[in-house]
Amino acid sequence: MKKLWIVPIVSLLILAILLPVVYVEYQSQSVTPNNQVYFGVTFGGNTTSQAKLLIDKVKGYTNLFIVDSFSLDTLNEAVNGTSLTEVCDYAVSQGLYIIVYFAYISHVIYPWQIKWVEDAKERWGSKFLGIYFFDEPGGKQIETGTWDDEPAVFANVTNYDEAANAYVNSLSSAQSMQDLKTLGIPSFTSDFAL
Repeated sequence: MKKLWIVPIVSLLILAILLPVVYVEYQSQSVTPNNQVYFGVTFGGNTTSQAKLLIDKVKGYTNLFIVDSFSLDTLNEAVNGTSLTEVCDYAVSQGLYIIVYFAYISHVIYPWQIKWVEDAKERWGSKFLGIYFFDEPGGKQIETGTWDDEPAVFANVTNYDEAANAYVNSLSSAQSMQDLKTLGIPSFTSDFAL
């Protein structure tokens, strides 16, 4: 009878000693994540006034504004990102984080883009989350066999693993992506098929 009490008592003692040690160890290994959740809208309009109206409408219940407007970032009068900068300034002044869409970054066609991206990181700091790039590349690959008008990327694949590797390698080796990596700018995309 005395031996029956020894097992539960020893078990309780072991738990009493180990439980705080396990808890402390768990706490020390926990990574403190960025607890920020981003919830926002995408702007695809043509003018700064349209963008400002949308920002004013959503700023009370969102914290992210994605500028996805080819008209703003390339076709304004001076072709230098002035309208894009104005929209981003306004969004940040209203407390929103920003992401800006570029189909690609071109040193030749739009030489202002690299400078704009460099300045954005400094101008808006942590409010500038990065560049939204290569809209729906996985879906384009499935629908057309390529995501970047270069069908040769997938011409010799024989299985899904090779196709996946070719896809990832071609995305990460694109000049625009390399430019962003060099600048230390995060990139984002969205997709309906990966």
